[in-house]
Amino acid sequence: MKKLFFMTIAAIAALFCGCTPDSGEGGGVLYADFTINPNPCYASEVVTFTNTTKGAKSCSWDIIDIDTNSTIDKLVGELVGGSLQATYSFISNGTYRIKMTVSDGSSTVEKVKILVVNPAKLEDTGNLVLNWCGKMEGYSARTVPAVDDAGNVYAICHDYKLRKFDAQGNEAWAIQFEKFNAQNEASVTCTPAIDTDGTVYVGVGGAKGEGRYVAVNPDGTIKWTFTDFYVCTAHGTLAPAVNGQHVVITDQYIYAGNNGNTGSVLAINKATGTRKAYAASDSNGGGGPTGGVASGIAMDKSGYIYWSGGQYGVFNMLATDLSNAAISSNAYSRVFTAEPYKPGKADANLACTNIGGINCVCSVMTDGIGTNVYAVDGSNTVVSQTYIPNTDTQDQGGVAITADGYAVASLNNTLGKANGGIVVVDLAREQVVARFSTMEKVSGSPAIDAAGNIHFGTESGHYYIVKVEGESCKLLVKRNIATLLAADSRYASHYEGLEYPKMWSSPVIGPDGKIYINFCDDERRDAVSGGALSGVLCFSYEGCTGPADSSWPMHGANHRHQGVQLK
Repeated sequence: MKKLFFMTIAAIAALFCGCTPDSGEGGGVLYADFTINPNPCYASEVVTFTNTTKGAKSCSWDIIDIDTNSTIDKLVGELVGGSLQATYSFISNGTYRIKMTVSDGSSTVEKVKILVVNPAKLEDTGNLVLNWCGKMEGYSARTVPAVDDAGNVYAICHDYKLRKFDAQGNEAWAIQFEKFNAQNEASVTCTPAIDTDGTVYVGVGGAKGEGRYVAVNPDGTIKWTFTDFYVCTAHGTLAPAVNGQHVVITDQYIYAGNNGNTGSVLAINKATGTRKAYAASDSNGGGGPTGGVASGIAMDKSGYIYWSGGQYGVFNMLATDLSNAAISSNAYSRVFTAEPYKPGKADANLACTNIGGINCVCSVMTDGIGTNVYAVDGSNTVVSQTYIPNTDTQDQGGVAITADGYAVASLNNTLGKANGGIVVVDLAREQVVARFSTMEKVSGSPAIDAAGNIHFGTESGHYYIVKVEGESCKLLVKRNIATLLAADSRYASHYEGLEYPKMWSSPVIGPDGKIYINFCDDERRDAVSGGALSGVLCFSYEGCTGPADSSWPMHGANHRHQGVQLK
C-alpha cells in the first residue's frame, strides 16, 4: 500500500505541474527540486520545505488548495544550514499543490508537488489495562475470538490452529488442522462459536475445495468434521469455501454456509455432524443461494436466518424450512438487493433487532461514496434505511445494537479524510444520532457495553472506546496496541518490531466485562511460517462491567457467538 500511495502522489504532481523542471527564462539553466518533510502530514504539524536546486539564490513556495484552486499562502525561502527553507503548519486537512519558484538571478523555473494533510492526530488517552496477550503465529484476518462462560478463550488464525487460552491467558491446547493447499495458507477467516455444553464449532478453509466445519470438545478432542456440503450433478462437485463466517446454534442444529463454486446454506445435526438438508436453487442441486454465504449467519426472533451474499445482496429463509426439508430446499429469498451498492457488496456482519415490533436484520452496504445502514424483515420488507454520505467503500464491517435499539455501524475512511470510525443510527426514525470520525478504517463490528460505551478497533492498530453525548461521541479511550505490547515485559521481545498492528477483528465483551479482540502484524502478513505474528488481547476498562442488555450487542450476538437474536 505504501508504494502505491507514493506512486499516486507522483502521478498527480505530474498532472498538476504546468512546466518542465528546466524550462526557465534563462533557457533551462536550473533544474528545480525540493523536499517536503513530512509528507503526508497532520494538521497542526510543522512541515518543512527545503530547496535542493543547485545554484539557486532565491525561492518561494505557493500553497494552493486543490479543491478551490486558490493560493492560501506564499512562503519565502530563508537560508538555514546552507539550504533555502520555509516552514508551515496547516490549519485543516486536505490535499494541497505546493509550487516552488526558484531563481539563480538570471533564470526562473518552477516545480510542483502534492502534499496530503491528514486531520490532526489524536493522542493516546484513557486507562486501558492489558491483562494478557495470547500469542499466535500466522496472519489473522476477520476472525473474532469466542469466550465461554468461565472465561476460556478460543481463537484461530491462518496457521490452521484452533487455540484455547484459559482465563489467565495460558494456552491450554492447540489443534493443528490439516492444510489441503500448502500454497494458500491465508485461508482461515471464520469465527469460533461455543455451544451451551462447551462444544466449539469453527469453519476452516477459505480456499475453494478446502472448506469444512469442525466440532471440538472443550478438552481439545475433535467431535466431528463436516465436509458433506453436497454433490451437484449439473455443475460438478462443489468446491466449498468458508470465509468470514460463524454458525447459528440452536437446540438440534447448527446453520452454516459456504461460498464456494456453488454457494449453500445447510442445517447440520450438531450431535452427529451429519447434513440434514441444504438450500439450493433447484431440487436437483443445480446451484445454491446466489453468491453463497459471504458473511453471517444470523437468526432473528421470528425464526428467519439471514446471510450476506456478496454483490448479490442479502438473503433469508425460515430455519424450519431448512431443517424440516428431506434433502434440499429452495425456500430462500433475496430480501435486500446490492444492486445500487455493488462496489461495496453485502459482505458485512449482520445483527438482528426489533423495530416497532418487527423482528429484522440490520447491516451496512456501501457504494464507494457512502454507507447505507439498512434493516429488512423476513417478509422482504425494507424496514429502515439511513444513508451516510462521504465514506469510502466498506468491504467488511458490520453493526451492533445498543440498549436503546440504535444501530452502531463501522465506517471506512477516505485517504486524507477523517470520515472513518463509527456512526450511531436511530433505525426507527432513520436518523443519525451521533458520529465519531477518525482517519482510520473500522473493519469489524463495534461492541456495546452495559454502560452504553462503544468499543471498536481499527486497521491502524488503535483501540477506541467512545460514548454518545448529545449529538456527538465523547472519546474515552484511544490506545495503540503496539505501544501497549512494547511496554509490557511479558510480550515486548515476542512482538519486537511490531509497528503496524491491524485489527480486522471485532471486540468481544465477556459477562464479567473483560474485553477481547484479535490482531495481526500487517507488515509481515506474507512472511514465511514463523514470521507472521498475531494474537488475542484481553483488556480491562473500569467503565466496562459487561455487555449491553440489547438484542445484539456484539459480533455473533453474544460472547459465545451463537448468532441468535437475544431480545
